[in-house]
Amino acid sequence: MFCKVSNNPLFNGNDGRSSICYNCANELLSYYTDFFKSRKLAAQLVCLIVGVPYNDSMFDTYEKKMI
Repeated sequence: MFCKVSNNPLFNGNDGRSSICYNCANELLSYYTDFFKSRKLAAQLVCLIVGVPYNDSMFDTYEKKMI
């Protein structure tokens, strides 16, 4: 399943879906977390790649649930 990106006009012709699937996005997150030693920086970069806006409060909420 490819990531739904409804607020990015770049993906309008693709039914609002990114060219990166959820599994690949998770793999990128893991890779960049290891590379940068920062999950937050990795999340920012993956959001940029996928085409969705990054949000600090959403990230913080996600991180709290992961603990």
